[in-house]
Amino acid sequence: MPGSSLWLLPPRGHPLDAALSTLIAQTAAHFGSPHTFLPHVTLTSEIAADVVSTTPPTTRKRFDVYTLD
Repeated sequence: MPGSSLWLLPPRGHPLDAALSTLIAQTAAHFGSPHTFLPHVTLTSEIAADVVSTTPPTTRKRFDVYTLD
């Protein structure tokens, strides 16, 4: 999927973050999968790179940005 996605994540340290992370790990183990991921809700996807690169820095500072390489 080209482009970027916008995710809603529970705050780090919040009980919901810990509960969902545990649930994700237990579910992966139950199905014999080594794959886990950050708990999130995808709000939208396929955001073009030019949209991200032309967003003013003052606006980008309002968001925590994570890249998954």
